[in-house]
Amino acid sequence: MNNVEQILLETIKITLVGILGGLIGARANDKFARKRDQDAVIAKDKKDFIFQIDELIETATNCEIPHAVRARFHRLYTPYLMFKPHLKGGRLTGYEEAWKKLQGTTMEEVQGSSPTASYDKASPELHKIQNMIMSRLEALREIVQDT
Repeated sequence: MNNVEQILLETIKITLVGILGGLIGARANDKFARKRDQDAVIAKDKKDFIFQIDELIETATNCEIPHAVRARFHRLYTPYLMFKPHLKGGRLTGYEEAWKKLQGTTMEEVQGSSPTASYDKASPELHKIQNMIMSRLEALREIVQDT
């Protein structure tokens, strides 16, 4: 093989290595960009959902009419659906169980023994109902927060 052929062969090798390196780099960049975008979506959905859960926890803490808090559970439905695709396996199972427990909160549970479903702020029964509502909200919040 003469000098010209060797130079041509080396040039082809270098060109192919450059093209291959560029393709590998582009693929890696795409993969990392997609991961970064997915993480950003999860973070946004998490932030929105936690904000709404915290708002209900705050309402439950200060509300003298617990069934009014229960009536606001529907506000969590859209964030619940938006966040659900981010979960898999055991975390998804726990998420769905916490959601069912929260949504299964009955009017009888939040009304308690009061015929008007309204309580004095110092009422032990009010605190019991508030704690029940908050524990169900916090169980859902914990799963979302840990994702």
